[in-house]
Amino acid sequence: LAAVDAVHPGEQMVVGVEQVLQPEWHTYWINPGDTGVPTRIAWDLPAGASAGPVVWPIPARFSNGPVTSYGYAGAATLLATLTVPHGARPGATFPVRARVNWLVCRDVCIPQQADVALSLPVLAVGMPSGAGLLPVGPAHAALPISVPGTVRAETDGKGVMLAVAGTGVRPAD
Repeated sequence: LAAVDAVHPGEQMVVGVEQVLQPEWHTYWINPGDTGVPTRIAWDLPAGASAGPVVWPIPARFSNGPVTSYGYAGAATLLATLTVPHGARPGATFPVRARVNWLVCRDVCIPQQADVALSLPVLAVGMPSGAGLLPVGPAHAALPISVPGTVRAETDGKGVMLAVAGTGVRPAD
């Protein structure tokens, strides 16, 4: 999915790979925990285009006895920022392709993959583009937020102490 319905030469745009899962199934976060494999996206973009790192929504925690994993049930949208080449010609199209590999689990785990693609028209700089099919507000709302201060973690081998300090951070936070 794209956050715009057209692109301009040299601009950046947000795209998302949306995973919609069957009930009781889940996939994995960038750090899957004790088990699992994170979803991988291999971009196939035109010459001069680039993709930034995948931005992962906040995961859910899945525990089964002593095993804890992190991932997504229901649906998740993995975001990335793509840069359109400066040489993209107005009137042409900007094709975006990717091979997505993931592990989906319930009682068993099954590796899956899909080839996804979209093609957006290239507009001259200054021409307005509209909103695409990616609802950026809800997708960004699912992302982790920065802590307003510093975070320190220490372990003594038996436990972990987490200390957060900063302006506007209360002890209950």
